[in-house]
Amino acid sequence: MSKDKANQRSKGRPKIIAIIAQKGGVGKSTVSCQLAVLFSTFGKKVLMVNSDTHQNSIGDALRDREDANIVCVTIPTKNLRRELSKDPLTGNFDIVIIDGEGHIHEHSKVALETCDYFIVPILPSQFDLNSYDKYVNAVVEPTLEYKDLEGGVFLNQDESDASSTETIDMLTEYPLPVFSNSIIRSKLIRKSSGLGMGIAEYRRNTAASKSIFKFSKELINAAEIKIKNFTYEEFAKRSLIRRESRKGVSSNARAKEASTNIEKTTRVQLEPRA
Repeated sequence: MSKDKANQRSKGRPKIIAIIAQKGGVGKSTVSCQLAVLFSTFGKKVLMVNSDTHQNSIGDALRDREDANIVCVTIPTKNLRRELSKDPLTGNFDIVIIDGEGHIHEHSKVALETCDYFIVPILPSQFDLNSYDKYVNAVVEPTLEYKDLEGGVFLNQDESDASSTETIDMLTEYPLPVFSNSIIRSKLIRKSSGLGMGIAEYRRNTAASKSIFKFSKELINAAEIKIKNFTYEEFAKRSLIRRESRKGVSSNARAKEASTNIEKTTRVQLEPRA
């Protein structure tokens, strides 16, 4: 850790984590939601920053959970450094998560310049590798010329097939460290995030919840975030307690899911037979 960052931590400033990529659809918002809920579950106060002014579906979902530890705001990318340097905004938080925009533009470097640690999700496909190559060349490497960056890239929606293996092998040819733990492809992760819930709140003891935990643990160690007793057993236990303590919010979440299922069933019933 650089001297400047060490001084920042000693003054009680929050750790700023940016989740960024060159394109949309790679899971930035889904991962942002899961991390925000996980940190909150372990007692951290989280500021969730949406930097895409055109949409904020995850922010809306997180607000619906009425979690006192999570506050959601929207800050345009170009204003991130200025706004997140203000104590009135960040002074009461332990962690700030920036859900970055999904394209390259003139202000793309601002998120990197603002954060303490960044992560780049990538899907297992050649198309996504091509996009990642453009992002590294256009944003990451130019920023490295004047700032020491701490971060890495990880495989999202890993299917443990040849395509995933090939993608990981290709990622090692780039300057950014590659996370050892990926996040598996799972409908449960997408569903729980859409409802503003952590995966272990939505469905405990699944491959999906263990995948989120393992990735989060690697991130916590790499970004030097201090969390006491960070074990999977504690994660599952705290998630269950929080789910049971928010019955009203959980009921709303289940109602939304039931409504979605009814709509799907209705559409199927109304489809004309061949």
